[in-house]
Amino acid sequence: MKWFLRWRQKSRYRGLAVMLRKHLGPALLEQVMDITSDRRDLLTIVAECTEENERALLEKLARKWGLQVAPRVIYTEAEHIPAEYPLEYMEQEGFIAIYRDAVFRGVICSDPSRVPEFFGDVEHFELFLAPWTEIADALHKSKQRVDELKAEEERSREEAKQQLALEIVNELVARAKSYGSGVLDIQMASRGLSYVFELPNGRVGSGTIHKAVSPALLLLLSNFARLPTSREYVVHVDDCLTRYTISWTEQEQESVSTALEKEEAKMKKESIQQDSLLATQFSTSVLIIDDNNVFGSVVERLLLREGFSVHRRDSARDALQELRQSSILPRVILCDLHMPEMNGMQFVSEVQQLQLSEHISIFMLSSDEEIENEIEAIQRGAVGFLRKTEDPRILCAHVRRAIGTDSSFSEAA
Repeated sequence: MKWFLRWRQKSRYRGLAVMLRKHLGPALLEQVMDITSDRRDLLTIVAECTEENERALLEKLARKWGLQVAPRVIYTEAEHIPAEYPLEYMEQEGFIAIYRDAVFRGVICSDPSRVPEFFGDVEHFELFLAPWTEIADALHKSKQRVDELKAEEERSREEAKQQLALEIVNELVARAKSYGSGVLDIQMASRGLSYVFELPNGRVGSGTIHKAVSPALLLLLSNFARLPTSREYVVHVDDCLTRYTISWTEQEQESVSTALEKEEAKMKKESIQQDSLLATQFSTSVLIIDDNNVFGSVVERLLLREGFSVHRRDSARDALQELRQSSILPRVILCDLHMPEMNGMQFVSEVQQLQLSEHISIFMLSSDEEIENEIEAIQRGAVGFLRKTEDPRILCAHVRRAIGTDSSFSEAA
C-alpha cells in the first residue's frame, strides 16, 4: 500500500483505493494492492479478482462519487493537446482531456482524486470516469495521430523544399536560354553555390544562389534523373560532386541572333544577379507562433479564409530552428510576446541575424498594454505590435499590407 500513500493527494473526492476498501474489505484489498505495481491498473485487477465487469464496477463507484461514467473515450486531436498538459503528463496522471469546439472542457479519468486541483479553475469543468484500459487506448491513438501529423508535416516540408529547388532550376535555365546559352553550370564554392552560363558573344552570365535554398537544390540535382523534368534537361555531375552541368536540346534553344537582341535589351535594364531569385520563393505564407492553441487556431482559420498559406508553431525555439534550416520560408511572422523557453523579443533578435530576415516582416502579438514592450519590439526588428484584444480583421489587414507592399516581392511576382 506504500505506492498509494505516496501518490495520494488532497481532493474532495475519495481515492479509488479508499472506495474499493469498502467494496472488497481491507484484507482482500491489501492482497490486491500487493500484486498491483501500477496504481492505474488497480480497478482492472480488482474486477479480475472478483470476476466482475470492470465498467459495472466503475458504475457502482461512480454513483458513490456522484459522477458519471463516460459512454466511450475518444482520442484527443493533436492540434488540441495543450503544451502545458502533454500526452506524457496525461498518461502519468491517468486521465485524458476532453475538448469540445476546440476548447478544453474537462477530463476523463479512473480515479478522480488524482485529477490536478488547478483544473478546478476551469469554468464549467467536466469530470467523467472510465476504465484505465479505455483511457490508455485513447491516449495511444492520440500519440499515433500526433506521430502521423508530424510525419505529414515533414513530408510537406520536404516536398516544398523540392518544389522550391525545381522552381529555381527552371528560373535559371529560362534565364540562360533567354541569352542564347545551351548549358548552365551550378558549382560549389567556399561561399556556397554559384551558377554560370556562356553567352553566344563570349560574355558570361553568373550569380550566386542563396544559402537558404542550397541544400534542397543540391538534393534535387543529385536525384534529377528520377524527376519528370529530367526529360527536358540533362544533368551531368562531376566525380567530386562539386559541379552540376545542366543542358537541354538544341531545338529548345533560340537562334543566336534573337538571343543577342534580347541580351542587349536585357543588359541595359538589369545585371544578372540572384536577388530576385529568392524573393519569388517567399510568396504569401504566414507563420503563427503562439503557445496558446486556441488563439493560434482562430488566427489560422481567419488567415486561411483570406487566402494565405499558414504554418503554425507553439514554440519560438522550434520555429527558429526551422527558419535556420529553411524548412519554412514565411513572408510574414506573427509571434506571441510571452512564451516559455524563448519569448517573442528573443525570437525577433535571433531572426534578425539570419540572411533571410530582409524578406520577412515580423509582427509581435500580445495582450499587454505597456508601451515599453511595443517600443522594444520595434527596436529589435518587429515591423509592428498588435494587441490580441483588437479586431482580428486589423491583423489580416496588416498581413495583407506587409505582403503587398514589399518591394522585392512585388518585383519578383
